[in-house]
Amino acid sequence: MNRKNLLDWILDAMAVVAGAMLVALVLIVCIEICARYFFHSPQVWTVEVCEYLLFSLAFFGAPWLLKVGGHVNIDIFTGQFSERKQQAMGAFSAIAGSLVAAVIVWTSLRVALDSYKTGVLLTKTISVPQYPFILLIALGYLFLFFEFIRQFISHIKRFKEVG
Repeated sequence: MNRKNLLDWILDAMAVVAGAMLVALVLIVCIEICARYFFHSPQVWTVEVCEYLLFSLAFFGAPWLLKVGGHVNIDIFTGQFSERKQQAMGAFSAIAGSLVAAVIVWTSLRVALDSYKTGVLLTKTISVPQYPFILLIALGYLFLFFEFIRQFISHIKRFKEVG
């Protein structure tokens, strides 16, 4: 049995937070349906809060999804290659993903800082600062970066074992 390290615990905690957000989203939609159709009193905040929850849920859940192998994979293509080539392609894919994630982390941190300094607000029904949402992007991609690096190392180890 594999022992969990700190990254595993963090990714699992992020998945639990994403799950809690999904539960909250379902409850809010149920409340809105009941309020609208049974009490003829729709709530103006529900759609916007659900938008923010969906946005946040994606960045909390994506790193865990990568960890468990739930992201898109083209097995029909990669299955045609030897184990060694599959590991090489996996390593290439992981390093490319880590580079993209690193760029997104850096860019989103710069945008979040700028948004914080200028005080940009997201204004619909509820006015909220923009920077926390941009920081969520940075957080999600930071842990995607860590998971991609871990997968890269794993692919390289398996590449050497197979060769």
